[in-house]
Amino acid sequence: MMRDKNDQTIMKQLHVASNIALRVLERRLKPLGVNSSQYFFVLKLHDDPGVTQDQLVREDSRHQSNVNRKFPG
Repeated sequence: MMRDKNDQTIMKQLHVASNIALRVLERRLKPLGVNSSQYFFVLKLHDDPGVTQDQLVREDSRHQSNVNRKFPG
């Protein structure tokens, strides 16, 4: 079998590390009933309780409907 020439590139290593970190975070958040996307918003709201949905969307480049769906009302 031919080895991938890009196997050791920093971008690939960062991608793999990011995926591993996300899986660990998801596993730790599951008992709390929160996923990693919701956790992002919880952290932002903690740091800036007056932040608006528009500001959250701009900071995370998510569509506003995603923000509304995650935190209704």
